[in-house]
Amino acid sequence: MPLYTVSTNTPLAATQKQTITQGITHIHCTLTGAPAQFVQVLFVHGIKLEKHLDACVTGSIRSGRSQTVKQGL
Repeated sequence: MPLYTVSTNTPLAATQKQTITQGITHIHCTLTGAPAQFVQVLFVHGIKLEKHLDACVTGSIRSGRSQTVKQGL
């Protein structure tokens, strides 16, 4: 299953999490054709990021995806 981790310095509001989750899911499903229920989005806060960053998104997808799909994601 695809896993996307959204790391932030400070907590996000529930509406922000929902918007981000919907956006990540839409992009992943559009580019890969995967069912939406497979996409997992995890939020963590209090992570010390590089000083110029407020958030960081890291994604893990299954092997075998094309370079085009990876670049799109």
